[in-house]
Amino acid sequence: MGIGGMFANTVRKALNTVVPKKLWPKIKKRLRFAFNQRGIKLPVMCGVELERPSLSYIDHAIVIDTDFSFDLPRFIRKFKVHINAEIARARKKEQLESDEDY
Repeated sequence: MGIGGMFANTVRKALNTVVPKKLWPKIKKRLRFAFNQRGIKLPVMCGVELERPSLSYIDHAIVIDTDFSFDLPRFIRKFKVHINAEIARARKKEQLESDEDY
């Protein structure tokens, strides 16, 4: 955390004490409740679907463990679209840079 000034060390020490001991347990409790009661809908990204998620809690972090499945034809199609867009973007950038030289 970027804190500067005369009281920076004091504020940093206070936050490093308060967050792990007071705030983090409350955040974990609320997330655990929300996850268990309502569930979390994970998005499908480029044909990759995340399945059977579970939460793991470690100091200062939450880890989502999940299995995945994917639709290979859709994944390949989306990947090709992505690569073609990147190539077009690179060509456009190259064209703009060459036009600036004149």
